Amino acid sequence: MLIEWLRMKSARNSDCKVLLVSASSRKALAIAYSIRSVLGCKVIGLFTTRTHPYIPSRIFNKRLITKSKRGTYEWVLEIAYVGREYRVDLILPVDFIDVITLSKYRDVLEDLGLRVVVAEYDKVLMASNKSRLSELLRDVCRVPKTFKPMEQHIMPANLGPPIVVKGVSDASRPKYFNSLDYVLRYISKASDVIIQEFFPGIGRGYFTVACNGEPLIEFTHQRIIEYDPIGGASLMSYGPVLDPKLYMIGREVVRKLKWVGPLMVETRWNPESGEYVVLEINPKFWGSIDLPVKLNYQLPAVLVAAFIHGKPYARRLAKELIVKSGTHSWVLDGIRYLGKDLTTWLKLFRQALSNVFLSDLVPIDPARTVAQIVKGLSKLPKERKDFTVSLRDDIIKVRMYIREAMNRLRGLRLQDIALILDLDGTLVKLGVDWSTVKDEGIRRGYLTRGESISSCLYRLWLSNHEAYMKFSKMVEEYERKSLNNYEVLISKDIINNLVSLHNRGLNICVATKQTVNIAREVVKDLLINTNEILIIGRDSGYGPLKIDMFRACRKVIGCREALVIDDSFTATVNAFREGFITIRVVRNNYEMIKALRIGMIALPPNNALRLVIKLLNKLK
Repeated sequence: MLIEWLRMKSARNSDCKVLLVSASSRKALAIAYSIRSVLGCKVIGLFTTRTHPYIPSRIFNKRLITKSKRGTYEWVLEIAYVGREYRVDLILPVDFIDVITLSKYRDVLEDLGLRVVVAEYDKVLMASNKSRLSELLRDVCRVPKTFKPMEQHIMPANLGPPIVVKGVSDASRPKYFNSLDYVLRYISKASDVIIQEFFPGIGRGYFTVACNGEPLIEFTHQRIIEYDPIGGASLMSYGPVLDPKLYMIGREVVRKLKWVGPLMVETRWNPESGEYVVLEINPKFWGSIDLPVKLNYQLPAVLVAAFIHGKPYARRLAKELIVKSGTHSWVLDGIRYLGKDLTTWLKLFRQALSNVFLSDLVPIDPARTVAQIVKGLSKLPKERKDFTVSLRDDIIKVRMYIREAMNRLRGLRLQDIALILDLDGTLVKLGVDWSTVKDEGIRRGYLTRGESISSCLYRLWLSNHEAYMKFSKMVEEYERKSLNNYEVLISKDIINNLVSLHNRGLNICVATKQTVNIAREVVKDLLINTNEILIIGRDSGYGPLKIDMFRACRKVIGCREALVIDDSFTATVNAFREGFITIRVVRNNYEMIKALRIGMIALPPNNALRLVIKLLNKLK
């Protein structure tokens, strides 16, 4: 063991050289830092422009500017020239264009005696092909229903709105629609796109660096704030996420592809059911690489070590790392939010101040920091303009949806309609300490650390009804404690109007993840005699999923139309897809923008119910 340790220490002090292509990427800083700090290698950054804000960074030992266009054969030859001139030990591609190009021309580089960390060209194409994802992951994980207009003639059944239309390349630039007519109109003018089911879960990622289908070191994260609230690269994320399901999915992808190099499996996780859906596979380093590196999951260093010192050394290095968990904030990259939502940027800023190390504010790299701030501020006018245009289009979609809802309600009586209301987060804020509930659930053996309370309830509902009821009772104890000081989210005039509509014949149903007894105690204080209002909770026999509760409300009441008011994005998207008239309750601009992106009505609790009351008061 002592001999191995001395060999490892010696290797770390070796004078190896790594060429980073291209260093004009936010990922490049963390990659270079990992390689330098762990292995002691010199890092040469090859940039595509002289004005890039990372050029002043002290992270790179040398900075060079390419003269050729990125992605061309001439660019590959220039990389080869630089590699030979500086006698680099390894060439490491960063972005997708770097990976796909160097993979295509790998033989050219290797014939010149250069080593490049990249998978075979056909595997890179297979991993990055979004329209073929279902074939690759058929027995691994669900993928969104996908339709490629250029290749298929029949759209998959039940591929209803919300719908995503995106390009097939790495820069997919997704667009979101709440109507199939809008989609068909859009794709008639677009080329080389796919139409995909929208999945409303939380962004989670599996990351690894692998050699011949073997993960050398792994990491997982959960997104908190993204470039665009509806999706995109991380601006704040937490990791690692200790969910065995996520690791299993990632490892199966690596094994199937016999992958070499860095790989990200991008998923959406449904916190209500615990289900994962794989959105895409990224055969490259990922935008949030700073997070694992700063938590000492040194993926770039382990990958370089495998190619320079061999797999046994890389495995040992990965095991030796003392890792931790945490949340990273990209407050400088997040300057873009100054042009669309100040409160979101302030959240990034406060997180960065709470732990500067876990942010892109690096005191020891002041020149790069200043250059990045200047660059970000210079882009603000364009960010603001793009956001305004996008928001205008989103509002048009929402107005069309409101008009459609009015048409559906026209001619109906109040008795023909059900108003389905969520409880916690819509009518009241119970204030349950859910982290304490989760810790108690883990201690009693109901929950695993990778689960949410809701997904645990769903798993137990499907597998062990006795355990489900016991866990539900345990949760109810904490919910009951909150009844002494819950916060009412709707005003007295809203309550009076709901009571008036109910007296005129409107069917009101409270569909809640709380138990019926908890809901009844809250509702009797807010509205009217609870015997006149249908309450469906997690103990009503329909299970803990909101969509099942919504269906039950509609079925029990026997209505012709049903309106759902809920604060859960997952629940409202599922209701929208099943034909309920849907309004999402939100309490901040970030969540409002997320809902507007797919053409969903999104308002604070009082405003949401005022809109409903206005629509319903027009009926008999």
